[in-house]
Amino acid sequence: MAETRALASKVAAAGILLVILLLFWSYLFGPYFSYLERQREELSAAQRKLAGYRQLIRSETEITRAVGSLEKADDGDSLFLPGASHAIASAKLRELISDYIDSAGARIISSQEYEGANLPGTRFVGLRVQFNGEAENLVNLLHALESAQPLLFVDEINVTAPRQHSARLRRLRAGQASSPAPVRQSLNVRLDIAGYIRLPSS
Repeated sequence: MAETRALASKVAAAGILLVILLLFWSYLFGPYFSYLERQREELSAAQRKLAGYRQLIRSETEITRAVGSLEKADDGDSLFLPGASHAIASAKLRELISDYIDSAGARIISSQEYEGANLPGTRFVGLRVQFNGEAENLVNLLHALESAQPLLFVDEINVTAPRQHSARLRRLRAGQASSPAPVRQSLNVRLDIAGYIRLPSS
């Protein structure tokens, strides 16, 4: 019995010592770990800002190219979207993009306007479109936009593959399925496309 009580006392003492050590550890190193966590959050925020600044630099380069094209043009009107108002120009842009997507062999799903920065003497007109197609269709569309008149810009592009298609590709690569014909990869594409209308001279 005495030995049991002695063992119980030792276990209780060890437990108390462990609790004291844990409290001491928390008191001593808790603020340090909190500091490290804050530093990680600040670093992550700084990295996001840096990515934003890089995107602005790329946009500035694209805008500079646009301004240069406008300055070199003899007339310049052919580089702007037609229409005396933003609504008319937006409708024309929607029509143009729809024709380009159809001609490229893709299928448009949805489209909506979005806002952007105006250049001096112009007004920004943006259209965000989503469509389905293959890689070849996307390449054809981008080539068409590159040489388009009026002048059009791709602000952003996002490409994803449908889940079921990605799973099928993984099975084919793993040898778990066979296909007698080459796999044609269908893509979901979202493009932000912009143009400008010329404002009347004051």
